[in-house]
Amino acid sequence: MILSGNMFCRNVFKYMMAVRNSSTQVQMPPLYELRIYNVYPKDIKSFTDLSIKWMHLRTAKSKLLGYWFSELGGINDAVHMWEYESLSDRARVRKELSGDESWVTNYIAAVGPMWARQENTLLTLKQGTHLNLSNITPGGVYELQTLPDGSRVGSLLPGTKLLGAFQTVFGQVHKEYRLLHHTSIDDAVQASHSSLEGVSGEVFTRLLTPAPWSTLQ
Repeated sequence: MILSGNMFCRNVFKYMMAVRNSSTQVQMPPLYELRIYNVYPKDIKSFTDLSIKWMHLRTAKSKLLGYWFSELGGINDAVHMWEYESLSDRARVRKELSGDESWVTNYIAAVGPMWARQENTLLTLKQGTHLNLSNITPGGVYELQTLPDGSRVGSLLPGTKLLGAFQTVFGQVHKEYRLLHHTSIDDAVQASHSSLEGVSGEVFTRLLTPAPWSTLQ
């Protein structure tokens, strides 16, 4: 497959250069894997119950940024983000999980048939940005925005907080992902519209509610 444009190449080049120099003076940026599982409607309760019981085995292996269910902009989608130090770190975690008999037997074997679809995207923080996870007002809702990379975004209304801005390393290229928190679900519509004012091109948004085991509530 031939990819047009230079943005994706620059993003991958920046990451690979950081990997190359991570043992010297440059600190390698963390990676974030965005995973989306579509769960069969009949299995939502069982999936939730099993995840509450066994997800601690997964979070013991790597850092969970957040785990949500898509309320709008997707039906029965489980949306989660995991942080890794590097692709080697991710490979180590995946290997450890595959060798964890309790995780495989009690969780994966049970919930695997409940997934209608799985997809993932590898992300890194946009250059010059950082995660902003402090002082999040309890409650409210989250929003995941997907928009063209390099978009000039609108302003954030009071009660809305940008938690992170990410760019694609592998997955749907030329895309930027923005994770926001809205203090009030009733204000989310206006706040989302304001934050995207002036953005041109294809935009996709999800309204998310946190799962019981999510680190972000």
